[in-house]
Amino acid sequence: MTLPHSDFERLTVDDNARRAIESHGQPEHSLDPSAREMKEKTHTGIELTGAELAYLQKITFDRIADVGDRISAIEKSLHEGSVPNSRNSEEELNGLRKELHFLQNNLSEKLFG
Repeated sequence: MTLPHSDFERLTVDDNARRAIESHGQPEHSLDPSAREMKEKTHTGIELTGAELAYLQKITFDRIADVGDRISAIEKSLHEGSVPNSRNSEEELNGLRKELHFLQNNLSEKLFG
């Protein structure tokens, strides 16, 4: 695999990650076929060295901390009424909570389990 270079390839990576987060924890019957396939198909052919696993653990841990910090900041701003657009902040908060749940209850279980 090569890294995505074109804007389309980057959008595809972003869209796949967004769909993975959105579908996490959802009942199977509520998923569209591509989301169901994404959840069911395993990629067991990926082999990692100890160094690669350690780095993936670090970036996952760092991302969990960053998302948690961002959630706290948005919640504080919403509570204080200091956000310019509360609807956008609520939407961002909802997306971040979903991402945090995915990271904590899916990805980190596999990387730290």
